Amino acid sequence: MVRFYGGRSHEYKERLFNNPDWNNEKEEEFFNNYKKSCIEKDSNKEKYQAKHYVLAYIFDCYAIEKKLPRGNKKELEKIGNQRIGKGRGNTFYKNFNLIVNKNLHSKEVLIDEVGESWREIILKLSENPEILENYLQSKKI
Repeated sequence: MVRFYGGRSHEYKERLFNNPDWNNEKEEEFFNNYKKSCIEKDSNKEKYQAKHYVLAYIFDCYAIEKKLPRGNKKELEKIGNQRIGKGRGNTFYKNFNLIVNKNLHSKEVLIDEVGESWREIILKLSENPEILENYLQSKKI
């Protein structure tokens, strides 16, 4: 039986066909170790939703008094691709349009949108966390 796991099929085939001691027990051990290593890699990486990146961008713009590119789909998708990752620009654009018209200077709205830890998240995702922190303090948010 040949299994394909994330490009490791070559290593698997090599072990299977070139090792006379290879057996089902070793096969299971190999795949269990591989799965465990994949889970460990994923667990170290914090995952945020697009709305977290959008809020960080909006507040970054507020903090440096930059005008938001409302209605400029191409520009927002470009920003989304830079902040979230390639191919995620449209998701960023859609979330931007859902969030931008809400009262973002209200703690209750922010908690409803992204949860209790909204402040820590946007500071972590901010391109200018020090400036953003000063802005949030000045607005008493």
